[in-house]
Amino acid sequence: AFMAGPEAEAAKRRQGMAQAAFGCPGRIFPSEAWMHACFVLPERGTWTPMTGHAPKTTEKDWIDAARRTLIDEGIGGVKIDRLAKRLGVTRSGFYRYFKDRDEFLDLFIAYWEATCRFLPEEAPPVETGEAIAWFERIIARLIHSDGYDYRFDLAVREWARADKRAGWAIERMDRERLEILQRFFRSIGYDEEFAAIRARVFYYHQIGFFAMGVRQS
Repeated sequence: AFMAGPEAEAAKRRQGMAQAAFGCPGRIFPSEAWMHACFVLPERGTWTPMTGHAPKTTEKDWIDAARRTLIDEGIGGVKIDRLAKRLGVTRSGFYRYFKDRDEFLDLFIAYWEATCRFLPEEAPPVETGEAIAWFERIIARLIHSDGYDYRFDLAVREWARADKRAGWAIERMDRERLEILQRFFRSIGYDEEFAAIRARVFYYHQIGFFAMGVRQS
């Protein structure tokens, strides 16, 4: 599917900023391995306040703090002052890397698209047996939260209720995920119509399961 109008312009803007901030080439749907190389955050301990002129944070620190804040508090909590407090630094550290909050949120959406991957990187195989094994890897991935943080995904969906740019990103990712799932169901023998139905049933069921907050022992 092709993007047009404001959505396409927003996507181009995010790509350009991702390249400038993280050294990544601009692509709308990069491979998962490439995305993780650009965006996955290393393990960190506790941040300490800034002293002198040496920066104590990186772009990724601010993005990671925004992710945790979005999950805990919603988009209303993703404010520069609150993120700075969470990181234990002054708000001036934010402006070392970002022009303003608006630019930061565009990069934050790009980070969500890069790292919160519902499906594996590789496309579903054509051969039936291999396709079924591919689908079983999806199930294991979702069970073990391997590359997909459902809390982050749900937090962005909630944000999308009040923000068009987040809404466009959700629509784009849902479309991409459904198209890939539909290809899987075609590869195991379903025609176009039933493949589309089964893809939607599986995907909406799984997202709904996470949204309901079901707890299993």
